Amino acid sequence: MTVYPLAQKSGPILHARAWAERVRSTGAAASTGPSILCVELRDRSHGRDALTPARIASIWEALSAQFGGSAGIGLLGEERALLANVDEYRWTAVVASIFETMTRTESSGSYLEIGVGVAHPDGADHTTSDVIRLAVDGAREALSTGVGLIVQSASRESREDRKGRIERSLASALDGARDGMRIILQPNVDAWTQEIVGAEALLRFRCPELGNVSVVELLAAAARTGELERVDRWVLGLTAEQQSRLAREGERPLSVSVNVRWETIASPTFPEFMWGLLTEYGIGAELLSIEIREAEAIERAAELTRPLAALHQMGVKVTLDDFGAATDAVADLGRLSVEAVKLDRRLVRDVVLDPESRSRATALLRLARALGLTTAAVGIETTAQAELLRGAGCEILQGFRFHRPLEVDALHAAMRSAPVLLAA
Repeated sequence: MTVYPLAQKSGPILHARAWAERVRSTGAAASTGPSILCVELRDRSHGRDALTPARIASIWEALSAQFGGSAGIGLLGEERALLANVDEYRWTAVVASIFETMTRTESSGSYLEIGVGVAHPDGADHTTSDVIRLAVDGAREALSTGVGLIVQSASRESREDRKGRIERSLASALDGARDGMRIILQPNVDAWTQEIVGAEALLRFRCPELGNVSVVELLAAAARTGELERVDRWVLGLTAEQQSRLAREGERPLSVSVNVRWETIASPTFPEFMWGLLTEYGIGAELLSIEIREAEAIERAAELTRPLAALHQMGVKVTLDDFGAATDAVADLGRLSVEAVKLDRRLVRDVVLDPESRSRATALLRLARALGLTTAAVGIETTAQAELLRGAGCEILQGFRFHRPLEVDALHAAMRSAPVLLAA
């Protein structure tokens, strides 16, 4: 066998640990740390003896000469090597160099499998060793799946790790460890007296390992793990339990609504579940209501007609949230068994300054009243918004102009305080 000499090398061939030190010391790394490319080879010839040490050495010498830069190449065993600051778009050139080297050493390379992994630090607080590990993991995955290239990043790994922790904490909470999940209440006030007449339950989650987690992240974790319906039912159950406790303590009854996905409501067992909650906790149906997004209710009317009618029969009030967001919803409104509507937040936001939004909000409120529905508006932040909507006939108002979300005890303390009235 002949081994052909290659062009001069711009960097040495080192074992991985010494190479990593050289990467740091030669300035090959950017200020955020180096991108690392890992190449892993596999001999798939019949006797597993075609990828000889001499051929492997030729491959690594070629890569060092062409892609090594001042740092050279690092070896992790005989069949795995590392390069610094070689972006993934050059991975095909790396593979081409390997096959060209095989041709020069009197081998077709047809028995050779190659996996390439590229890892980026992405500004994350990770060491060069962390990025090397990610690149190696990517090369292994690329080789085992046959996709050729896998791109990793330190920040992606952190995100994936965070997702995993949230998913595990959510599973624990749903299985009974309730410390992480809780609800707070956003008060609703009477448009004329500003007395608190109800509240909306808002989910909050604290992961033991990560601290407070946004509802967006939590629901994304529930979607990935197929637990959205369990989350909906968990919030309803906790709300019912809370209502029962307040009744035992002699607090004034207050209706609390819970946002529920259409898939949960459409479940064949949902009406039975709701009846079970009311019975188990001994509360009236008027104390636990459901909110569903208007677009979902209209689009899935066929699936929701029966369960909404069942909820109506047992006295559970259903509210259409985001009312007015679907421009074609007006014709379908009368078909649904709902008792109330909440104006779309975007209409409320623009109702003072935008004549078109004001006209639409006024017309929607008039339509709802004509159908005998209770009318509400959310997201009210200014007195001008509140006064205009009250003048248009909106009965219930919700927003920071009146109250921010409160813990249940703080809510009942606020109920005992005198409201700050709007101008008459």
